[in-house]
Amino acid sequence: MTEPDEQEQTPEEPAAAATQPAMVPRPEPPPTDEPAVDAAIKRLHALDELPVAEHVGIFDEAHRELQDSLADLDEE
Repeated sequence: MTEPDEQEQTPEEPAAAATQPAMVPRPEPPPTDEPAVDAAIKRLHALDELPVAEHVGIFDEAHRELQDSLADLDEE
């Protein structure tokens, strides 16, 4: 019986999460002077801190707020 060649044995690949670089915080976006838009952007900016399962609700809320802001501009 022959022993396996050392070169044929490869170590297991490290998990993808372990090889990804640490997230660098993004700078705060500049204000838009539209309070509803600024609030929506601020919530989107905080997505990195929330579990992925909560992202859809945040996107939906921001989308609704931005649509409302646009509708308000049309009424002016």
